[in-house]
Amino acid sequence: MKNYIILFTAILISHLAIGQNPDSSAYRIDIDFKNIENDKVKIDVYPPAKLGDTLVYNMPKIVPGTYSISNFGRFVDGFKAFGKDSSELKFNRLDTNRWQIADGRDLHFITYNVNDTYDEPGGGGIFEPGGTNIDSAKNVVFNPFGFVGYFDNGKNRKFNLNITKPENFYGETSMERVNSTADMDVFTARDYFQLHDSPILYAEPDTASMNVVGTRIAVAVYAPNKSISAEDILETIEDIFPAAASYLGGSLPVSQYSVLVYLTAGAGGSGGYGALEHNTSTVFVLPEAPISALSQTFKDVTAHEFFHIVTPLNIHSEEIHDYDFMNPQMSAHLWMYEGCTEY
Repeated sequence: MKNYIILFTAILISHLAIGQNPDSSAYRIDIDFKNIENDKVKIDVYPPAKLGDTLVYNMPKIVPGTYSISNFGRFVDGFKAFGKDSSELKFNRLDTNRWQIADGRDLHFITYNVNDTYDEPGGGGIFEPGGTNIDSAKNVVFNPFGFVGYFDNGKNRKFNLNITKPENFYGETSMERVNSTADMDVFTARDYFQLHDSPILYAEPDTASMNVVGTRIAVAVYAPNKSISAEDILETIEDIFPAAASYLGGSLPVSQYSVLVYLTAGAGGSGGYGALEHNTSTVFVLPEAPISALSQTFKDVTAHEFFHIVTPLNIHSEEIHDYDFMNPQMSAHLWMYEGCTEY
């Protein structure tokens, strides 16, 4: 009997050690892409310390680069909160995107499942480059704002992500990669704005890259019928970046820029195709076709999205600078953001 007690105690201590947040000032986010069930991904969020007595967890209502309400909280189910003694804590769902936990100081972690936006019944209308896809053993389009939120008073804390993945998956991204093994990637972001702004395309590796005046330009593609490759796309767009560096005074404003391409075999739920800009990357969603049919689109859209780094991602109004993901105040500068980029 003593042997069983000792063994049980050892297992319990081991489990508790794994569940600790080693950096108490930062979020620890555990994400499981390896054990996807019913196209749902399990998320565990360990909050940073000293956020307050009552905690409110937020999933974004709207994200930069879009002008429509997304309500990413509607893709969350199975939300639960656990205390430091492993007891389940009560919570109140305030609305579609917010969960309130009264015993905030006792909170150890929250857990929930996330559905993807691409498969929303009836087509939810979320623009695919700003949405999420979960296709077990094939790919995950990881726009972080569709999977991970933040607590009130915690938007500016550091985020550490531990992503468990199938061994045949590779995640291309401009997010800082701390460590990688065959079945896990560890990333970090300085705050929620940088996290939300750093998409990852997970799939069997089809990548290509080059160096332009010290900047790594990376391309990753998921093509269900493999009719187009990352090398095809890179060869098509490679002249854009030296030209951009020349125009911008001889250098590029980022150390890495990732072009993440998800190709579909059919129409998307939003009824449109295109791309969404980020500070260090862009996400394309297009119908799969040979490179000859898409080459001009890749050239035009890559150039457009890349120059969005200038406006609005660096030159912008105060409404964008301190972005409110729940109740944003829209600026009236769309003419400048799009006009200067096209110029």
